Amino acid sequence: MAINSVTFGEQTLTITINGLDKMWSFKSNLVIPYTHIAGATLDNEALAEPKGMKWPGLRVPGKYAGTFILEGEKTFYNAEIGGSDVIVVQLHDEEYVRLVLSVDDGVDIVNTINQHVM
Repeated sequence: MAINSVTFGEQTLTITINGLDKMWSFKSNLVIPYTHIAGATLDNEALAEPKGMKWPGLRVPGKYAGTFILEGEKTFYNAEIGGSDVIVVQLHDEEYVRLVLSVDDGVDIVNTINQHVM
């Protein structure tokens, strides 16, 4: 099972955080209206980028979970290096400016998100 599950509702995208990642990320799910999503990309290099200050969350080699603040912008991470695809969901009018998530079938998820927001 992936560390995140994605459900496409009629008007919202729901990210469900699975397993112990709920504890590490301090979230069990995120519900985002499609109108607040700018787009999504498959980006397996996103975990190599600077993340900023962890608040609250987990940062261990190869695993990032929780809220990270860089230059005043919040990003929610629940991703790990290796295994699953890493997607980045760009947001507006939300607590976070982006979500960085490990998922199964990243290409299909990115395509479906982008179809909902166009």
